[in-house]
Amino acid sequence: MPAASTMFRRGFTLIVLLGITLPAAPVSAQSATGKLERQIAAIAPFSGGTVGVAAMHLETGQTIFYNADDQFPLASTYKVPIAFQAFRLVEEGKLDLDRMVAVEPTDIHLGEEFNNLFQAAGVSLSLRNLIEPMLIFSENSATDMVLRLGGGGAAVTARLRSVGITGVRVDQSTAELIAGNYGVPDIWTDGKFSKEKWLRGSAAVSKARQDSAAWYYANDPRDHGSPRAMLTLLTRLWKGELLNREHTAYLFDIMYRCETGKARIKGMLPPGTRVAHKTGTFPGTTNDVGIIDLPDGTHLALAVYIKQSAKVEGADLEATIAQVARGVYDYFLFRNEGSLALGAPGHPLLSPPVPVYQEPRHRLVFQNGLVRVLDVLVPPGDTTGYHVHANRTIGVAVKDARIWHQALGAAPDSVELPAPVPNVFDNWGQDLPYTHRVGNADTTPFHYIVGEWLASPGTGTPPLPDNATRRLVKEGAIARIYQVTLLPGAVTESHAHPAPGLTVVGTTGALVEEGSTPAASGGAGAGRWNWRNAGHRHVLRNAGDTPITLFEIDWR
Repeated sequence: MPAASTMFRRGFTLIVLLGITLPAAPVSAQSATGKLERQIAAIAPFSGGTVGVAAMHLETGQTIFYNADDQFPLASTYKVPIAFQAFRLVEEGKLDLDRMVAVEPTDIHLGEEFNNLFQAAGVSLSLRNLIEPMLIFSENSATDMVLRLGGGGAAVTARLRSVGITGVRVDQSTAELIAGNYGVPDIWTDGKFSKEKWLRGSAAVSKARQDSAAWYYANDPRDHGSPRAMLTLLTRLWKGELLNREHTAYLFDIMYRCETGKARIKGMLPPGTRVAHKTGTFPGTTNDVGIIDLPDGTHLALAVYIKQSAKVEGADLEATIAQVARGVYDYFLFRNEGSLALGAPGHPLLSPPVPVYQEPRHRLVFQNGLVRVLDVLVPPGDTTGYHVHANRTIGVAVKDARIWHQALGAAPDSVELPAPVPNVFDNWGQDLPYTHRVGNADTTPFHYIVGEWLASPGTGTPPLPDNATRRLVKEGAIARIYQVTLLPGAVTESHAHPAPGLTVVGTTGALVEEGSTPAASGGAGAGRWNWRNAGHRHVLRNAGDTPITLFEIDWR
């Protein structure tokens, strides 16, 4: 059975943009909205469940809704209304943020940060220092203490109703929610959490019942809400309609510091984008809600929920949220720059497909009659534009990341885990031409050097023999690929390449090349490359103290 810390909390990736050929001229706002909604519908199956979305551009009031009135398990996003209730009680003089609250051993649940920090009695924390870990780390023990101080779930729900929010309800503590949905109905002794009852009860639950926790939560109306209602709560909080200025600023300051769910709303946004958000996670359920700062100084409120996912948990659910978030981000950012249409002139990600060597992330660094050399660098959370591959390519990944591919007119593929670098890849098995784009679902950039094969040199040549430093790793109709590994101080034999080709250095190090002068070269360190003509003779030497790996690719 999962530990309590993973049952209900924590808490790529792909972009919800258009997978069809796009018009260059603006179309109606209704048409653009419809396109985004259709793309969300195309992406939703990737989650394995039902997706709900509600978004509002706060400065203009423009909205997007998708399954926004369905009820979804809130999971830890219900900690936003719990915090709202606590701040309102502070404003009413019934609570004090600096009030010290004793943390008793029975307040501590299993698997939480508090469980690691506070093993014995004698600890007191201020209400302020309970609210912050509740929202920043999704700490469940802190949540249940704040909920208790706020009067319990019924009081939180009543507060929401008093301000006109009817589509969200809070009922149970996190301890009750986790235990009940996992088939442990009684975890209390004299009204306090009993570690013994939890351990005894969870041990007695069958695996089949444990595996049904997602079904039980999804079909229990308690602690549920709609994306539209959560969006209403977020927007009214942001606008200062529900709390005073001091507490509004403090609440969102905490949410900007949220540490969970970095692969969700934030997963595909440009690096450095500020997001004030709160995640929610339970088997079958993955959520994220918050406010995104747009680069034009405006703001986007967004609530994305997933329920009843057959995938239960994992990267695909987070990637779905990241896809939606980036798509909505682009929609409102570029729409409010004067373009009512996704794909209107000036939109860098949704321009019509171009040949790969004209796509901005594929920087053309050399070309002759045999090859185009492309230096490809995609920052974390970014994507290439759609581009057309009309020729065979061979690439060397010198810095890899979790990536995804999306063919034009199709749903995005699953996120691919990075292979150890350096590594070599090709498109030899694909039908040509094909059009796609590639996104970076990671927190680090990916960097490839790619050779696009344009023509054969027209001469048949035998392969170079394998030896202590060189081995043939792949041979095809258009090229032979050799991997050269040089330990510190190692030197290759003097050797000539009878065919022209591309050399790419895959690691940093002090590589010295002696012999013929390459026809062209560029880059530095990992990613250094050169194009050599037929008959190129050289010796390669590792003059440093770390191993060096490079690839020599001979055209055929």
